[in-house]
Parts: sequence; structure tokens; C-alpha cells
Amino acid sequence: MPSFIVINRHAQIVRMGPSLLHHLDCNPIGEKLSRFFDITEIKKVRNGGHKKLTRQVQLCGRAEADGLLLRGSAVPNDAVVYLMIRHIPVGPNEKNRRALRFEDFSPTDSAMDMQIASKLYFALMKEAQMLGAEVTEKRILAEAASVAKSQFLATMSHELRTPLNGILGMAQLLSTRSFEDQDQQMVDIILSSGNALLAILNDVLDMTKIEAGQVDLDPQNEDFAAMVTRIVSLHHATAVQKGLNYTLTIDDGFPPLAWIDAHRAGQCVSNIISNAVKFTREGSVSIVLSSETVQGGYTFYVSVTDTGIGIPDTAKEVLFERFSQVDSSTTREYGGTGLGLSIAQNLARMMGGDIQVKSESGCGSTFTICFQAERPRSATDEAGVAA
Repeated sequence: MPSFIVINRHAQIVRMGPSLLHHLDCNPIGEKLSRFFDITEIKKVRNGGHKKLTRQVQLCGRAEADGLLLRGSAVPNDAVVYLMIRHIPVGPNEKNRRALRFEDFSPTDSAMDMQIASKLYFALMKEAQMLGAEVTEKRILAEAASVAKSQFLATMSHELRTPLNGILGMAQLLSTRSFEDQDQQMVDIILSSGNALLAILNDVLDMTKIEAGQVDLDPQNEDFAAMVTRIVSLHHATAVQKGLNYTLTIDDGFPPLAWIDAHRAGQCVSNIISNAVKFTREGSVSIVLSSETVQGGYTFYVSVTDTGIGIPDTAKEVLFERFSQVDSSTTREYGGTGLGLSIAQNLARMMGGDIQVKSESGCGSTFTICFQAERPRSATDEAGVAA
């Protein structure tokens, strides 16, 4: 679980995350960090010759903290150092360490850790923006804090998904049993709410990976048209339930195979189609799949046209920004985090494409997403690339 410790220039603890405080039998504020932890520097990253360094550190617990093992980033800032850290699980051969599990960390404590750590991060960012004379050095601190934030969010997303998947698994088993109508409705609410939360966590995790440059494409020989057809079918029931005219058109001569990461491309396509169905109350949603032959491969186009609420010109400028919605009423009525389009655009650009939008408020929208794909490879081609 992620947490934090703040120490002053005398290595005294001035602040500590609630999830760590919970596992100490004393008040550590004002005490030397060395009373509770042996600290080891794992690696040092020098930024542009500046004196201030971002360090990766390990803290091995002693005394009241015996059994704890923490790792993370040490970010210096004036008179204090922020230790953005996480607990390392106990390995099978580590018999002397305290066997802390996920359930040993209070959700309330972990949420408080995340809230306070976020405030620390934004405080560093604000300070970097305000200090013009030292902006270069402060930018280094802000970048270090950004890395710590991304690590923190990624770890938190992973940790939250573990118990959530357990909840969803049990709810799915319950849904196979016979219940009274009211009980069945409660089980359905658990499932739908859990799936909505899991989608949010997946979006946050994807965005932190993209920001950290940790998304790797895995192209294979894929039937792109078949992949799009499967995604269209996933949203068919919702479209029919809303009474929409829901169609897919695939141009004649569309390549049967291409070298592309169908999983990531499908993630982009699914987001666009899901939005079209979600924001269209009546009328139609039509998907058109086409291709263009280019040197060495193809350009694939997926155009999704709807008769939904449309997008005003003022909102188009921020449409692909993180956490952006058309307006606050959109979030209240339709939900969502505002991360989907940003993730889709970033992934499309990683695959040599982009997303274009044409829309007017109240008159529907057309989103066109394109991808670059290579011609399908033979086993000999793949062996040559690997070599």
C-alpha cells in the first residue's frame, strides 16, 4: 500500500501517512527517522547537473516498525524531504518480517494517504510555477513529484482492483442463484456499481502508464474488421434497449489481416462507440470501417456518427484533455471520469494515428479514429525482426 513520510533537515519525522501510523505503537512525530528505519539508497538520478537529486530509497523497519519494508522516491524540497513510499509484500522466505496483507491497511487510512500525498504533489507544482528565478530547479522537483504521483496512483489502482475483483466475483456467483425480485435487484446494483468502479480504476491506471511512458504496443497479425465487429456487438444490447438504429458498414476490399496491436486499437474504438451510444437518446449510431493502402501497409479508419447531444465549439478545445467533460451536467447525467478520450487519443497517436471530431451542439457528432498498420508478417519475417 502507498504512503508517505516527511522529514526535516535534521532527519526528524514531521509528518507520516495514517496507514503507517496505524502500525506503530508510539507517536513518531519529532523522532529521528533512524529510530524506526534503516534507510538505504537504491539509486541516484542526477538532473541536469543540479545539486538536488531524486533518490530511490529503501526503508527497513526496526524497533516499533520492525517487519516493515518500504521503497519509493525521496524528493527534497527546501527544508524538508518527501518520502513517497509503498509497503513491499512479505516474501515466502522472509520469516522475520511482519506479514502484512491488504486487509491490514484500513481503507480510510489509505484514502487519507492518497488525499494528503496529492496535496503535497500539487503544492510542489504550485511552488515551481510561482518561483520564476528558480523555475528550472523547481521544475526538476515538480517532475520528480510527478513521477512519485504516477507511481502512487498506479500502485493504488492495482491494490484497489484486487479486493474489487473479489467483490465482483462473489456478486457474479450470487447472480446465478434464484432470489426474490428485491434481492436480485440489490445483487444487480452491486455488479453494475462494481463494474463502473473497475472501469474508473482501469482508466486511471492506463493514464498513469501513458504519462510514465510505460505502455508497450504488442502488434500481431490480426483481423481488424473482426475485432471491430466484436466490439460493435458488445454495445448492441444497450443501443437496442434505447431504441437506436445501430449499424456497422465495412467497405469492400478491407484487408483480412494486418500487423497491429488489436487490443489497444480496440480499446480506442470501444471508447468512441460507447460514448456515441451513451450520449444518444434517440435516432441512430452508425459505424463505418474503411481502409487506405499506403507504402508498407494500411491506414485504417473507424468513423462513428451519432445523433446525440453534440459538442459546442467551446468544449472542443478541451475535449481530449484529462478529466474533461462537455460541462458539469454531463458528469451528473452520464457519469464517467473524462479520461476515456484522452487515453484513446494517446493510444491512437502511439499507433501512428489520431482522432478527429466534427460536431455541433444538439446536432450529433462524428468521431473518426485512424491507425497505421503494416502488412501481415510471415513467421520468417517475425524471426528476422526478433534476430
